[in-house]
Amino acid sequence: MSADGAARRRRRVVIIGGGFGGYEAAHRLKKADVDVTVVDRKNHHLFQPLIYQVAAGALSEGDVAAPVRAMLKRQPNASVLMAEVTDIDVTRRQVVLDRGERLDYDSLIVACGGATSYFGHDEWRDVTCGRRRSRMHSTCAAASSARSRRRNGRRTRRPATSG
Repeated sequence: MSADGAARRRRRVVIIGGGFGGYEAAHRLKKADVDVTVVDRKNHHLFQPLIYQVAAGALSEGDVAAPVRAMLKRQPNASVLMAEVTDIDVTRRQVVLDRGERLDYDSLIVACGGATSYFGHDEWRDVTCGRRRSRMHSTCAAASSARSRRRNGRRTRRPATSG
């Protein structure tokens, strides 16, 4: 209670984005006297530095994509919403979600990531592997499908050895 007898409201922190930046911000607020809400349009965090190992067959898709809720489940002051932020009303201190809901905040952290830059050479998009999820997800799916075909149908060839 405050000096005038009214109950004190905890500060509300809204974090837009459940990637590296959003997770780290939420994690650092674990022991703070605040309510943390992480908003992300996807329900998982994709660890992109290991995506090549999925394509190579060394890791499964589940090894590089963790549910955001699971990452924060031991943090009692954190909650996760799967939604897309469509607007930020700075005057009212509200984040507007795609489903029409408004989240009040006292502090706002925008950690929604970035996009692959081709430095003015958009033709590179078709011959490179961009770092954003949509391109990576199709790469993973193709690799996973190829591994399944090898296991379930065709036999893999082994190199001949002497000895």
